[in-house]
Amino acid sequence: IIHHQDTGAGHCGFGGWRDGRALTDRSAAMQGGAFERVPFSSAWRDPLHAVLILDPEVCVAGEANTQANLNATNAACSRGPLTPLNGEDTGTTSTLYSLFRSGDDVYAAGDQLLLRRARGDRSWTLVGRPPEVLYAGATPPGGVSLAVGQSGTLWRRSPGNSSFTPVTQITGTALYGIAALSSQDVVLVGDRGTILRYIP
Repeated sequence: IIHHQDTGAGHCGFGGWRDGRALTDRSAAMQGGAFERVPFSSAWRDPLHAVLILDPEVCVAGEANTQANLNATNAACSRGPLTPLNGEDTGTTSTLYSLFRSGDDVYAAGDQLLLRRARGDRSWTLVGRPPEVLYAGATPPGGVSLAVGQSGTLWRRSPGNSSFTPVTQITGTALYGIAALSSQDVVLVGDRGTILRYIP
């Protein structure tokens, strides 16, 4: 895990990404700082798919730790800025692909499951087992949480309700990303170059 600490004017000056390759021109990358490794309390070496900053905490999630001498875990959070990340009890070893915030709660979406972690808790609660892999989630202002995944279905959680329910199958292809400025301004991306924008 690598963390960027801005030691300059407190801004990130992105020059853009080109062909998915690392930027070699430092002036085109983040200005006034450097990336440093965040300590991990375990020897987790399996892929990480998601990260969420909760200020001052940082949470990460991914594939379950399969090292023989370690407890299996697929999510970890720090206790403060630049403190070691500690594995947390999610009750499952399924792969997690997305972390997103809803109010003071954090949701994790993954391989046929949705988990919730209340702010300050060290364990996660199972809130749903959708019959598909969920790859991404978002919570626009207003408290309505949305998630998308393998079947092209949009999943929705209303404020005050911890569970997600399917709304509609938007497309027959997998959806891997979602961004939402509001419940009326949502963009989805997915397989085969799919880009969808909600029109109210």
